[in-house]
Amino acid sequence: MGRITAALYVDVDNIASGLMKLDRDVGIAFLRDPGPLVERLAAPDRHDGNRRYLLVRRAYLNPAGRIPDPDAPTDPDRRVPISECRGPFTRAGFEVVDCPVLAPKTKNAADIRIVVDALDAINGAVRFDEFIVASSDSDFTPLLLRLRADDRRTTIITAGPLAAAYGAAADRRITGSDLVGLLAPERHLVV
Repeated sequence: MGRITAALYVDVDNIASGLMKLDRDVGIAFLRDPGPLVERLAAPDRHDGNRRYLLVRRAYLNPAGRIPDPDAPTDPDRRVPISECRGPFTRAGFEVVDCPVLAPKTKNAADIRIVVDALDAINGAVRFDEFIVASSDSDFTPLLLRLRADDRRTTIITAGPLAAAYGAAADRRITGSDLVGLLAPERHLVV
């Protein structure tokens, strides 16, 4: 059994909103306690027995963000505030990085912050064997290609549609149904 040093970057707004569409209960559970994600990612790999040491855990979120409740998508009072997950992510060992919207009616800058942090990590004192990006945003494809060129393993975790190029650029993919099964194994069998 080997040791893989890894950096985990989670675009909370992106993953949580995708999870809420796939399985509302799992999405809410993820926001309230992301610890199971960390535990299951760190567990020995069932294929090669390698254990991941998540040396960097960062959660990027819009502190004023709100995710539509899939049971009432047009009801603004039924939106789930992202700010409520700051404590649970901190307790799960994440560094929380605020990514507020900087201009009206635009998206937050979580994706660019993740890219900057990953590129900084490539040149840092610690050599990471693997980079794990939790986002369905295919804008990360160039980052994955850059990491591969630097001989780093990549894993993507998605909770929404997977663009072909994004999936092809990753060494390992944990897609929506796999993620739901990973977070709620007692309810969903992972094959």
